[in-house]
Amino acid sequence: MNQNTPRKRVRINRPFPTHTLEDVMPIARTIQDTNSGLPMSRELLASAMGTTPSSSGFRMKLTSSSKYNLTVGGYNDESISLTPLGQRTVAPKNADEATNSLVNAAAAPDIFRDFFRLLNGKRMPEELYAKNMLIRELNVHSDLAGDCLETI
Repeated sequence: MNQNTPRKRVRINRPFPTHTLEDVMPIARTIQDTNSGLPMSRELLASAMGTTPSSSGFRMKLTSSSKYNLTVGGYNDESISLTPLGQRTVAPKNADEATNSLVNAAAAPDIFRDFFRLLNGKRMPEELYAKNMLIRELNVHSDLAGDCLETI
């Protein structure tokens, strides 16, 4: 292969949310606080959050919120609604429900759930070993292991 030939850029699939659960909670809270938990227009939701529906940050957070099973509806949908888990997360009936709903949301993405199962209740290993677990046991691309660990 000629050294002057530009290499083709390869897109790596990210099998986990871009944002942390904490980063996307404002979406579910805004739906609950602004619209009493009822489905909300994507445009009104973005406006209530001080952004626009076409903002890349809003679109990525919306996608991440869906991956945590907090909301239904994406950046191309007319309305965004809370899932039952999203409802329990932002309007829990008691402290146990609040805790359990956050744990369930954190484990909603397959990679995160599988990582927590591997840990089996044990303490999180040092960063190097945790990344190796993601790469070797869960087949996370090595270029994405650091981002995945930060998001967990």
